[in-house]
Formats: sequence, structure tokens, C-alpha cells
Amino acid sequence: MDINYAFLATNILSILLTLGVPIALAVVLIRRYKVSWLVVVTGLLAFAAAQVMFYFTIRFLSGVLQNTALFQGNSIWALVLYALLIGALSAIFVELMRLAGVMLLKSKSKSFKSALGFGVGGGVFSGAVNSFFNGGIGLSILIYFFVAITFNPGAMLAKGVDTATVTSAMSQVQQIWGAPWDYGLVLGVESLIMLAAEIVLATFVWKSVAYGQGVWFAVAFLYRTLLIGGIYFLNMIGWKVWWIEAVLAAVLALNIYLIYTYWKEESAIEEDEEFAEIDDESDDEDFGIDDDDTDEIAEVIDQPDDDQKEKKAE
Repeated sequence: MDINYAFLATNILSILLTLGVPIALAVVLIRRYKVSWLVVVTGLLAFAAAQVMFYFTIRFLSGVLQNTALFQGNSIWALVLYALLIGALSAIFVELMRLAGVMLLKSKSKSFKSALGFGVGGGVFSGAVNSFFNGGIGLSILIYFFVAITFNPGAMLAKGVDTATVTSAMSQVQQIWGAPWDYGLVLGVESLIMLAAEIVLATFVWKSVAYGQGVWFAVAFLYRTLLIGGIYFLNMIGWKVWWIEAVLAAVLALNIYLIYTYWKEESAIEEDEEFAEIDDESDDEDFGIDDDDTDEIAEVIDQPDDDQKEKKAE
């Protein structure tokens, strides 16, 4: 068999983008920035639980909506409405589960870096999940790739498989190796885009808890609704995979900008808070005063007033 080495290389790169990048980010956040591993794991579990609920919900709703007059004509407005419904359902499950995770680990998620941890945890399999719910092109290509690299006709013949079956399998594997080389990148690119999106969405949810401002959760809900709904809509109207990825590349650029901006803003706030704490402690140390000393000084200051009151009473 002829191996398409370009296709082989792009699939390996795709695996690194899909799993290597989020795992590396998680390690950096945990080791360097002291984000609790529970935060990352909770982000992963919250995302996984939300996708299970989302899957069974859209299966039920799809069966119901197909029998309605609105969705039988396949009008463009019906597709838009259905895409927005899918996006809203995804937002309900994912962002509510993420909110529950942030609130559950509130004591371990005071720092902005923990928001990144929640996002990285949720983004580990976000690309594969997005591919699964949108035709599965990237995910299918990766599965076919593993079939091709693990195919061993000699082992099949040794197990007693007839020659005709092995020959047919070889023909199918050769078709896999004949796929365009750039198809191997589809899942990796999707994963990178969705990872950045999950980090931004987790940041919005974290802000809603850290600052007690529900508007940030509303922003997360609306952002996810439009993002997931837009991807569904473009798939339903038949856009080619790389056309969709080109649109999402703009979303990726926006998300990277938001992550950078929030990193600078929140880091400056946390540095100011740490400096204020250190400054307060240093003032007390300069005068050799601690909390107990402060209480004693207050008692001494109040003592003359008490003595005067006693004299007046006499």
C-alpha cells in the first residue's frame, strides 16, 4: 500500500492540537500558576455531563420538531430558528453546569487563572464534540486514520480471514490513504477554535461569580447560543468544511484577543490587591504592631474616659 505521508503528518499534528495543547495548558496552569487540579477536572466533568444531557435533549426535540408544519418545508427561517434553538440548548446545559462548578469550587477559584482552568478542562474534547454534533467530518477522518495505520493484512490472514475479505479491506484502507492531505487538519483546527471559545466562555461565567454580576452569565449564554447556532446553520445550508473553518478563524482571533485583554486586566487587579495586603502588613511591622497590640492600644486610649466617668459618678 502507498502511504500518504502528508496525510499522515497532518493527522499527527491534528492529534497534538486536539489533545496536546489543552493538556499542556492544564499542566502550565497547575504547575506554574497554582491552579487547583480540581478546577480543571471539574471543568472537564461539567462539560461532559452537559454534552450528555444536550445529546438526549436534541434527539427528543428533533423527533418532535420534524412533525411540525414550521420545520417540514425546510425554509431558511426554519433552519435559522432550529440553529438558534440548538445553540440555546447547548448554552443552557454547558454554561449552567459550568456555573455550578465555579460556585462549588468558589474557594479554589478566586484567581482569574482558575477561569482559564475551567475553560481548558471543558475544552479538552470540545473540538471532537463539536465535530460529532455537526456531521463528524473531522472526527471521522481521525477514526479512519487510526484504522489505516493499524491495518495489518498479514495478521488478518494468520487469523484465518479469507483472502477476498483481506483484499477488500486493503482496498478500503488505500482509499483512506488517498484522502486529501488537508483533511487531516480539520479536527485539530476545530479543537483549537473551540478550546479558545471555551476559555472565553468560562471567563464570562467566572466573572459573573467573582464580581456578583449576572450580566456576565447572560453574555456567556448569548455568545454560546450564537456560536453553536451559527456552526449548525452553516452545516445545514451545506457549506464546505473549510469555509466554515475560515469563518471560525475570525472567532478564534476575537477569542485570543479577549483572553489576552482579560489576562492583562485581571492580573493588574490581582497585583494591586496583593500589593495592598503586603503594604498593610509592612505598616504594622514597621511599628511593631500586630492585632493584639492594636486592641491593647485601644483599651489604653479608652481608659481615661472610663476613669472620668467614674469620678463624675462619685
